[in-house]
Amino acid sequence: MSRAAMAILIAVCTAAIAGEPPIVRTINFIDLDAPGALEIVRRERPDHFAKIRKILSEAPDQAPEVAPRWLRAQFDASVVEYGVVLTSDPPKARLSFFLGDSAYKTVITLRNVRPRALPAK
Repeated sequence: MSRAAMAILIAVCTAAIAGEPPIVRTINFIDLDAPGALEIVRRERPDHFAKIRKILSEAPDQAPEVAPRWLRAQFDASVVEYGVVLTSDPPKARLSFFLGDSAYKTVITLRNVRPRALPAK
């Protein structure tokens, strides 16, 4: 289960225990790889656009095990998912994160991870 789904489930359960009606919200991720997506973010959320540009330029150099912490510390991102490294050359990873109340996702090409052959077992 993704962290975003888990966070929503916990919020609903907490509200139910407290006797409050649950607030269910659909989260739409903005696919930064879609044509024109960055331009829309630039126009509508210039504060996010500046952070996203820096994330897209620096994330490929971050090791997969430190990337989520790096995003939280440097950009105040939350619910960071640094997904499965795709088996390609060069390798790629799925990255999703929240900036404020906006959710973003993209596929990045990693610069610090190189594929290596492992012997068959």
